[in-house]
Amino acid sequence: MAIPPETWNRTTIRELGQIVTGSTPPTKQKELFGKDYPFITPTDISEISYTATTERFISNRGREYLGNRLLPPGSICFVCIGATIGKVCVTTRPSFTNQQINGLIVDRSKHDHRFVYYLLKHEAQHIRRIASGTATPIVNKSVFSNIGVAVPPLPTQHKIAAILSTYDNLIGNNLRRIEILEEMSQLIYQEWFVNFRFPGHEKVRMVESELGMIPEDWRLRRLGDIAHFVRGIEPGSKNYLDEPKEGTVPFIRVGDLGSRQSGLFIPEELAKGRFLDMNDIAVTLDGTVGIVQVGLTGAYSTGIRKVIVQDSEQLSWAYVYFLLKSARIQGIIKAHTRGTTIQHASSAIDHMTFVCPPPNLMRTFDSYTSLLLRSMLNIMHRNAILRHTRDLLLPKLISGELDVSGLDIDIGEEPE
Repeated sequence: MAIPPETWNRTTIRELGQIVTGSTPPTKQKELFGKDYPFITPTDISEISYTATTERFISNRGREYLGNRLLPPGSICFVCIGATIGKVCVTTRPSFTNQQINGLIVDRSKHDHRFVYYLLKHEAQHIRRIASGTATPIVNKSVFSNIGVAVPPLPTQHKIAAILSTYDNLIGNNLRRIEILEEMSQLIYQEWFVNFRFPGHEKVRMVESELGMIPEDWRLRRLGDIAHFVRGIEPGSKNYLDEPKEGTVPFIRVGDLGSRQSGLFIPEELAKGRFLDMNDIAVTLDGTVGIVQVGLTGAYSTGIRKVIVQDSEQLSWAYVYFLLKSARIQGIIKAHTRGTTIQHASSAIDHMTFVCPPPNLMRTFDSYTSLLLRSMLNIMHRNAILRHTRDLLLPKLISGELDVSGLDIDIGEEPE
């Protein structure tokens, strides 16, 4: 590890600002929840974005209940309890967190909050090691507060933050582009195959079926008869590696779908040929069931199924992707989910019936949407390159190994 320059200040996290541990209001008191303040939990924090997207919000009544735990915009949220210790994000509006997260209200007179975000992101692995060895991993507030860090003078902080945030801003813009492309494709699927307003639908007669009224030349099919759902492998956690070595491959777990890959690797021989490529469709049937994704590469775990279509003339790649994401198939998966600790829904495969359109309409849909999905994959690939470059730069900049203090860098404006 690089030794910080002498001009850098050796300090502790507590000296970077005010540390606030979150809290969860009583869920039975519904009036404490509402739409006013984001309520950030570890599951809301993604590895592919420096901001959080929350499922729940706190009301103004809830703000009164939680008192001085409110975090202003630009605060850093760091997960300190549980299996996801080290997840970190920045608030963009006044927010609250649950008790698994320590919030850091950065002292803006001395520190760039963006720099502090990258600093804690860099320290995450070290902090995780501090928490290891307990049944429920935890870094309490006192330990977290006293972790030693080194910070450069404020002008250098601004420069480091400007460099790294440029990458994250590009990644964020690309993520929004991906969302738009997917929404466009999803709307076409919904209009054609759910609402049955496909090209030429005015001339097609509707007939009764087990699934209600459908176009007369469409057929009820079972997805399991047309596609294989190939289960992944479990190499054992003792074989997980944090860094790639010769003869290893990335390993994708359920939690990596909908997120950035965890960064785990396993020996290639343990993969037993179970690999995902960028174009492959993956669906989770164990754990957090029902997530569907393309764009992942590497060996994959038993909670994931790789979907292989036997005859692309019957079902196109793009159609299967949106079919699996449809409300009907998602409902079937949820209806056949079993288990309390870990959810299992593999039996859902036998019940995935759907209305299959004729081949000519399938080909037309594929010509419309495949281009959009391919564009999505290209953007995902560019984002992977951006993340890789950022992650290579981050330790060199945060440690001072790469000195930028003398460079003329447009630092932009630090948000207030």
